[in-house]
Amino acid sequence: MVETLAGHFAKANQLGYVTKDMDRALLHFQRTMGIQEFTRREADSMVDLHGRTVPFRIELALANIGDRQIEIIRPLDGMTDFYHHPGIDLEGRVAALHHLGVTVEGPESNWEQMQQVVRAAGYDIVLQDQPEEDPPMRIRFLYADTRADFGHYLEFIWYDATAWAWNRSMPDQAR
Repeated sequence: MVETLAGHFAKANQLGYVTKDMDRALLHFQRTMGIQEFTRREADSMVDLHGRTVPFRIELALANIGDRQIEIIRPLDGMTDFYHHPGIDLEGRVAALHHLGVTVEGPESNWEQMQQVVRAAGYDIVLQDQPEEDPPMRIRFLYADTRADFGHYLEFIWYDATAWAWNRSMPDQAR
C-alpha cells in the first residue's frame, strides 16, 4: 500500500502529450526519437469532469519505450477544453506535455486509497472515468490538477490483468 504521493511517483511510467495533428506528431516522434510503431485507437465514453458527466472522445497513440510509455492524445469531441488549458500552446508545437502518468498497482481497492493520498496532498481530482459494467478489459483513470505546482496534470491509471497484458504487449520501441 502506497501512503504518500512520492510513493506513487515511483510508479510514474508515462509521458502524455496533446496534439492537434496526430499524423504530424507521430511523424515527428518517428524522426526525432526513432519510435517506429505506435498503437492507435479511439476512446469514446462518458467521464466525470468537475462533478459533471460529459462525453469523452479522443484519438490516442501509445508506444512503449522500455518500462515507460509515450501517449499522444488528439481530442475529438466532448470535453476538448480539458486538453487545451492555458499554458498548452498547440499552435506553435507539434505536441505539448499534458500529464505524467502514474500506475496504481495491486487490487482495485488501491484505487480508493490513492485518491485519499492525492487529496491529502492538496490536489483536486478534476476528471475521472465512469466505470462500465463488465467491460472486456478494465482501465481506471483520473487526473489530479497539479498544474500550479508542476505545469502539468498527474494521471493515475489502474489496469486489470487483461488490460495490463494488452498494454505491455505493445512492441518495445527502445530496441
